[in-house]
Amino acid sequence: MRDLTNAEDWFVSVVSGRRKGAGAAIARGVFSAAEPIYAAAIHARNFLYTRRILKAAHARRPVVSVGNLTTGGTGKTPMVAWLVGQLHQAGRMPAVLLRGYRSSNGVSDEELLLRELIAPAPVRAQADRLAASERILTDHPQIDVFVLDDGLQHRQLARYFSIVLVDATSPFGFEHVLPRGLLREPMRGLRRANAVVITRADLVDSMTLDAIEQRIHGQHQNVPIFRCDLRQDGLLDPAGHTQSIDALKGQRLFAFCGIGNPEAFFRQIEIGGGKIVGTRRFADHHPYTADELTDLLAKARAAGADIALTTEKDWVKIGPMVKQMPEHPPILRVGVSVVIQNDEGPRLVKLAMEGIRQGDELLKWRQKG
Repeated sequence: MRDLTNAEDWFVSVVSGRRKGAGAAIARGVFSAAEPIYAAAIHARNFLYTRRILKAAHARRPVVSVGNLTTGGTGKTPMVAWLVGQLHQAGRMPAVLLRGYRSSNGVSDEELLLRELIAPAPVRAQADRLAASERILTDHPQIDVFVLDDGLQHRQLARYFSIVLVDATSPFGFEHVLPRGLLREPMRGLRRANAVVITRADLVDSMTLDAIEQRIHGQHQNVPIFRCDLRQDGLLDPAGHTQSIDALKGQRLFAFCGIGNPEAFFRQIEIGGGKIVGTRRFADHHPYTADELTDLLAKARAAGADIALTTEKDWVKIGPMVKQMPEHPPILRVGVSVVIQNDEGPRLVKLAMEGIRQGDELLKWRQKG
């Protein structure tokens, strides 16, 4: 059985319609009443920025944004890491700006993970992204482009290229804006995209992907669309040793995570050939305790698991504690890499680089003015 033990799971089960009964129906009614209020507030805010009544600030280097329309996990962190690597290969010196959701010890799990994935590129988590960019330039004046993590709704900072991610397994937030659905803003927000990347494209069929693309083009007719797999490409043990993902085949697995889209994680594991004998999901950005890890391993042993699996995002929070845990079953983390289908990664990078070069020219003009 897969636990539904936290508020996020309850909320998703209600807005998706999976949860039945009078209580769920009443909750959907309350959410439906609140939805127009939230949507109106978002529309007003976007209108003010679009008409430049509210003006976005300009960092002293070009900004590329990676964001999404919906709450929950769409693969932003691996996409940001991929983009940073591609920009570095293209001769740029990127750094990452993100808001950073703080855990109980005051540290952002996404910041910790990105520091591991893109070292030595600088990463700074701070609500004021403009101030964060200045801090980075003080310490690293060689930086010549910023990648804005989760930037679609962050209108305060101007950007020169915007990538919007759409998760193929849950693309449009159950067709409703918060709190009735998972959309952070109405679908017309796609019109601010310079490129759309459909993530987890390998987890759905081609007809579903075609339908998603049609919906996107219904909002933004000419936007280039890319299909992307978030490929599980290796296992890392507590000592940092890497094993092939093929090591999961035929193994009994207990999977746990605190991420925005746990079902996609579980589905990818099953595709890898292992047999899931138990799972546990936590709220996104969950701060683990040693007692919780002990309990998780006890449940894994009771289920007869050979391996306990988690994500890289969860690992950055539990890694220091794992050495104190029982050795069986071993806790392994699953590495993820971005693969743009049809070898179209270079085209996406070329488009981003064109936006960055335009940003370079505009910033030079602004400095002269």
